[in-house]
Amino acid sequence: MKIFVINLSRSPERRASMEQQLSLLNLDYEIVEAVDGSQLSYTEIMKETMPLNYALSCGEVGCALSHINICKRIASEGIPMALILEDDALIDYRTVEVMSQIE
Repeated sequence: MKIFVINLSRSPERRASMEQQLSLLNLDYEIVEAVDGSQLSYTEIMKETMPLNYALSCGEVGCALSHINICKRIASEGIPMALILEDDALIDYRTVEVMSQIE
């Protein structure tokens, strides 16, 4: 199963934590740079969102776009199965067990 880890480039400590967890479990993974919502212009945010009855933060927009970008990649590359993790996830041997059961 392909594993993607979403990470903001300005959060190297989170990246290191994920790399350590995944390496200890002997899992192959790919770090994908997150869309930094704080760097999006108002125009970019309006282009990517629809009017809602509540306000989304810039971080929420960036997070959603990060997931959408990976989902598009999964579809375009025909990846049959993937796990998308954010860089603050906590994983252990149970994660590997569940992945094996799903596969």
